[in-house]
Amino acid sequence: MNPFVKARIYQTVTVAELARKSELFKTELIISLGRFYRLDWGEVTPEDAELNDEALKHKDFILAGYDTSEVKIWIIADNNNSSGYDTITILLPEEY
Repeated sequence: MNPFVKARIYQTVTVAELARKSELFKTELIISLGRFYRLDWGEVTPEDAELNDEALKHKDFILAGYDTSEVKIWIIADNNNSSGYDTITILLPEEY
């Protein structure tokens, strides 16, 4: 079972505004989220990808990065309870 299946997805106001203005960016967001759900961490270092893979085992914080035509986006997953990931947030790196 996918570890993110029960997570709620949030985006920052900046990301939402970019998606509203650009159909291409909106499509890239959807593609990036799909990659995230398939455990493809995007454009991160091999070390960070390995940390994410290890974090899955313990339901720890995960950070993935994806390049789009507009900006780089981060997708993060957080676990606030023991049953699994409950929050996924899409944001720009400078918003972290």
